[in-house]
Amino acid sequence: MTQYFIEHPEPMPVEVPEYEELEPFFDWICNLQENPEKDVQFKRGALLKGGHLDMCKQVVGPAHLYKLCEAVKKAGAKGFIEHYLMGNNIAFEFPENLNGKGAANATDGTRVEGINAMLEVMKPEYGIKTWYLAGNCINYEILDKMCSVLSDNDVCESLWLKRNPLGKQSDLHNTGIGDEGLIIMEKELSENPPYSTKLKHLYLGANGIGLVGAKALKSILKHFKETLETFMIDINRLGDEGIQELSSILKECKNLKRLVVSSNGFTDKGMEIIENLAFELPLLYLSVGFYKSTEVLGESYNKISNVSPIINIIENHPTIQLLNAEKCGLSKEETHRMIEASKRKGGVSLYALQQIGFHIENVIAHDSNQLKIFRNDPIVDHIFSIYRNKM
Repeated sequence: MTQYFIEHPEPMPVEVPEYEELEPFFDWICNLQENPEKDVQFKRGALLKGGHLDMCKQVVGPAHLYKLCEAVKKAGAKGFIEHYLMGNNIAFEFPENLNGKGAANATDGTRVEGINAMLEVMKPEYGIKTWYLAGNCINYEILDKMCSVLSDNDVCESLWLKRNPLGKQSDLHNTGIGDEGLIIMEKELSENPPYSTKLKHLYLGANGIGLVGAKALKSILKHFKETLETFMIDINRLGDEGIQELSSILKECKNLKRLVVSSNGFTDKGMEIIENLAFELPLLYLSVGFYKSTEVLGESYNKISNVSPIINIIENHPTIQLLNAEKCGLSKEETHRMIEASKRKGGVSLYALQQIGFHIENVIAHDSNQLKIFRNDPIVDHIFSIYRNKM
């Protein structure tokens, strides 16, 4: 059952409220005349400094999406909203699947009205740079319409689609793409290669990608090797053979700063391949550890028994700043060797606290702000939400 959620991503369970709970915030956004100097929070909804509209987990659903978009259009046209955060709002769910006091206000008509309103506000004249739309029941048909609008948008900088059932025609974290989806993407890109690309950050976690998908991905990455800075393919099924397949193209990604291959079921053989790959790249962050959803999604930890390749990276890599080696199969003895190497080296932070069957310690050589930058590009700050981890 757990692997079902790899192929069929779902939002977190939420209930649609009555419109009266959302109305005060929507009205305030509509009438906004200047950028607030501090965060402003209502019962449902907030506008954070820097133009962050935070509606994560506030649940507009298909009942109230149109009214939210109408409010955002007015504020966005004035330059007051740049980052649209609407994670886990089940905005495009079918009415018959809804729960909550406001569910009765949703109809097929309001759903279509909301979809059209969202497509309208995605136009460049409304100034939205960031779209965080995780957990909104976006299917392939809706995504196709969004991509058509955004294809001519030179304002949009990032699109986040985690936990949406996009099917096998798209490519983000936990979107159900699988090997088949990567094969389709490879075919489309080979027939319609991009004349230019600005893609810097690619997240492919929790998509059931194995060796077949890795072969397709090898071809896909050729289009982005000049610009790619972040490549995260955690919680997949690459194994040693998949790591080997990807290593040759990743060596050509000479701007790659972040490589995350956590929870992919590879062994010492795969780790040796990663060791050799790492020294070809200007990495700041490497993760061969685990991600907290690994067990929930029914996937496998890595199975590393020889810590020597990790120690070599810690001691000799010229740019590495942060390395994650949690729950990757190491014994206590090997973990202690790794920790001591990190302490001797200095200047390299090591996540090693959680291991399979025991806890040990981290080695932290940087402050929290530095670690955040090593793990993710600052663009991730654009999707910060006051709600996402509190509800």
